[in-house]
Amino acid sequence: MKSSHLTTALFLGLILGLWSAGAAAQDPVYVDCGDGDGDSLNDAIRMDGDWGQPLRLYVIGTCYERVTVPRHRVTIDGQPEEGGPIAVLDGTIVNWGSNITIRNITITGAGVGVSASVGRTRLINVDISNNDEEGIVISGGGAVFLNDSRVQHNGLEGVAVETGFLVVNDSVIAGNEVGIDATMGKITLEGTSIVENYGAGVIGRLHTGIVANGPVWIERNGKVGVKLMLDSGLLTSGEVSINDNHWADVACRDRESSARFEDTYPGRVWCSDFRW
Repeated sequence: MKSSHLTTALFLGLILGLWSAGAAAQDPVYVDCGDGDGDSLNDAIRMDGDWGQPLRLYVIGTCYERVTVPRHRVTIDGQPEEGGPIAVLDGTIVNWGSNITIRNITITGAGVGVSASVGRTRLINVDISNNDEEGIVISGGGAVFLNDSRVQHNGLEGVAVETGFLVVNDSVIAGNEVGIDATMGKITLEGTSIVENYGAGVIGRLHTGIVANGPVWIERNGKVGVKLMLDSGLLTSGEVSINDNHWADVACRDRESSARFEDTYPGRVWCSDFRW
């Protein structure tokens, strides 16, 4: 587990450094989905210009579309004026690029809220709620940084990780079928509540590593707070509350999975290999 955590930290440090690099952005582009002129996020993303330069899009109103992002260093901001209304996307954002930032927007609709594969995606002050399928899907080694956001009441998982990285800070994941379901993932939680999901709060499968740095609350989920299987692990430090979940608070489905607790001891632990 220790070497895995070190590898994750080095990876995250590298990509955050890359994020801050680069040339100056082009002039912002305004996309008004409510003025009746047929403005489209997809058209704006594919606009003429230097695709090697950063692009900032300000979104107004409610957009009805499936948005694909095939280029790098794109920011989609749903609040052009500080304190103004937040834009809504009734659809899906699919990130095929890298260094994508989505902020100040509500994402809802019939499918997946955000799909991030291969590249790096930052979600800041987003409300990903009431999607029929997953709120967020991470695959192909993609990395999502979720900050000051809400992932709530989605039909399947709040976040599904299928080989990738997820870092959650100061956010709420609640009321989904499952909070986070990760296969071959690296998950870091800090300042985050994963509560009142209908199934498990967090599931780690197949060599998934979960690090919870308090304060973190994983409480009142309908089945297990944290479920580990197929050589997965949990490491907590600081004020981490894993309590009041329906079946168990932490459960390991095999002897290869393990849990380590520092500073905080959860309620009911069903693991043959755990320490505090």
